[in-house]
Amino acid sequence: MNKSILLSLLKKLFSMISWIRNIILFIFLLCVFTNCSAQYAISNGVSLPASDTVRVLIVFAQVDYSTGGCPQNLPDNIDGDWPVNTNGMRQPPGDADTYFDFEIKKGEEPKGYITDFYYQASFGKYVLLGDYYPDVISIPCNKVKIGNDGLQWILDSLKNKKSNDSTLYSYHGLPLRSFDNWTITQSGLPKIKKADGRIDLLYIIWRNNRFLGGASTKDNSGFGVHVATGIPFQSMKGVNNVTSFNAGHSGGHGYFITIAEHLHAIFGGNNWHTAGGRGDHTFLFAANSYGVTGQFFATMQAPCGWDRWMMDWKNSDKSYLISALDTNQTEINTETISLDSNANGGTYILRDFMTTGDALRIKLPHINWLKNGDVKNQYLWIENRRMNTKYDVYYGKGCSDDDNGKFPLGTPGMYAYIQAGKDSKEGGKELYSYDFSNPDALAGFLFPLTAEGNYDFYYAWDKVQEPNAGLCGNWGNRNLPVDVSKSKPNPFTGFSDLYDYVDFNNDGKLYSGDTVQPGLSKVIGDSVYHNYNSNGDWHDAFCNATGNTELSLSSNPSSVPVYTLCTNYEGNKSYLPKGNYASFENRTIWLNGLSVKIIQENVFGNGELKIKVKFDDYSVNKNVRWCGNIVLSKNDFDSLKPSLILEKNKKILIDRGYSSTNFKAVEKNKEGRWLFSDTTKFTCLSSSNILMKQGSQLILDNGSKFILKKGSRLKLIKKSKIILKNNSEMVVEEGASLILGPKCRIIKKSTKQ
Repeated sequence: MNKSILLSLLKKLFSMISWIRNIILFIFLLCVFTNCSAQYAISNGVSLPASDTVRVLIVFAQVDYSTGGCPQNLPDNIDGDWPVNTNGMRQPPGDADTYFDFEIKKGEEPKGYITDFYYQASFGKYVLLGDYYPDVISIPCNKVKIGNDGLQWILDSLKNKKSNDSTLYSYHGLPLRSFDNWTITQSGLPKIKKADGRIDLLYIIWRNNRFLGGASTKDNSGFGVHVATGIPFQSMKGVNNVTSFNAGHSGGHGYFITIAEHLHAIFGGNNWHTAGGRGDHTFLFAANSYGVTGQFFATMQAPCGWDRWMMDWKNSDKSYLISALDTNQTEINTETISLDSNANGGTYILRDFMTTGDALRIKLPHINWLKNGDVKNQYLWIENRRMNTKYDVYYGKGCSDDDNGKFPLGTPGMYAYIQAGKDSKEGGKELYSYDFSNPDALAGFLFPLTAEGNYDFYYAWDKVQEPNAGLCGNWGNRNLPVDVSKSKPNPFTGFSDLYDYVDFNNDGKLYSGDTVQPGLSKVIGDSVYHNYNSNGDWHDAFCNATGNTELSLSSNPSSVPVYTLCTNYEGNKSYLPKGNYASFENRTIWLNGLSVKIIQENVFGNGELKIKVKFDDYSVNKNVRWCGNIVLSKNDFDSLKPSLILEKNKKILIDRGYSSTNFKAVEKNKEGRWLFSDTTKFTCLSSSNILMKQGSQLILDNGSKFILKKGSRLKLIKKSKIILKNNSEMVVEEGASLILGPKCRIIKKSTKQ
């Protein structure tokens, strides 16, 4: 071949190789910057990391109403009590230095409330430091814009501050660059530990800005952490994140709102709220749980097992993220105890949750999510809380009517709650999807179970309490007392102190002018006591002191899944596509053999609990009242054995529940009040098997319906009965088996008895 031709071909070949290489390099870089195949994880945080060290800059600010020209000419509605110096200048709140540690030296423990909160919650994995600008920034009222976070004005003010070296210094002498340590990435991707010329997070804490979220923003409310850029000021290019809220009276309220708004930097938007707050929620009403994501109705601002699980905040002294001890005191993984992985259950020893991280996470049987649109999984969390740290305590009320016995800050014992959905930790961008069918899409996903139980409450309409600002526990709020002594147990669909709502004005609509609610007072004897029970009380813990030590088919509350119904409380609406429940809602009470029982307290002398978990505990050994759409399936271990056993002389009352489970009213009761619940239906699926022992009774009342499907079996032993009352019905399909033993009867009563 001609040499010149060969050289030409080689040149073209090398040119092509170079071109291909550049294309590959371009695709690689494109993937790096667009994360085309990245693995997202909630534990990586949203706009800031959820581990390592982050330092926030705080600016205290106020609206100057004396300038006039306020939007809508509205006056100050907060009037925060920050101090004033001798020159009449407003100063940062007196406890400004107690929010954060500005630094932690080696060997030191955090002292700042919020720094220490996250430090304990994360076992030292997340160190949130902070310091504040020493002067209060004032904004003239005529410059305020409704619904604006004030970032532009604050940065303009800082920009105009005189500086000799193009920077400003915090109260403890830190330059602005000390607050720039991270480069943000997309939500769920690892953050880059490298300065980018911007303040990582700016806290704007207001004394009195009623215009933040509208014209009537109250104290302890405002904007959560959100991405922002701002404008260049001093030596900085701007900011990466900002949060802006009122904390006019500081103290505990200031700590609370700071933590409540910071969650958005690491968890996500409003759909990560629990215990109230804005967003679309999992349950029909706010469930007063606790946790790092807890909002106004939280019983305590303390981390829970779900927080640590979702954020991968593991105790470094342990091998597993979620674990407990077995009876040999060996650590075992308890992250997902289920029929599939732990069919035989087990005996576990739980030490103090706060200091060890011990917990049980039990997947509830018969709900198995596979894809979006399926009913979301539910998990039962069990924690041993000793109530012995400054965070692991119920909010103190300080009222003489407090029914907290010898445990004013909450009773040491077993605490239980159900996690509905919110179980996707890793994946793609769908982790942050607002599609309601997505497992992580909805807020309010933690449902508390209290040892006090669930009830169809008897409301004392004749004892409605009028506002009394001077009465502790009333605090100027008109409220509806509950008389527990006249209430009916309803372990499946009933209300509790921590989950309760009424259609007060009886207009057949929820969230429609129902400004008077229960939760502040109870009737005891003939008197009304204000004890703010909706914020938790000493009866909530499962332990010998409260008299309730188990969750099972026999207990109240029970170990079954709970109803869900996507609801936006502020928007006064539930998500009901075409008037029906969405496919991802759980509207079935699946009976199962799960039981969780405390079998020993104070195992080693430090409050440890020994807990027995079983999946084959199908016995009902107490009289119970069941309501809802109840379904019984086959025995999970042997289809020839009973999946429900009613023990000797015990009764199951199948009754209509009167606690609201629907968004729309169904009909009126005999007192003329609207009902938001359906009649009860108990369906026995094929291969299900009920055994009623001697003298036991199955009673159907108030229009309840009991259905034996083809292939199901119901056997009554000597002297047991099925009683049908008040238009209740029993249906035995062809192919079902109904066996009546000696002196067993089915009795139908037509009148109210």
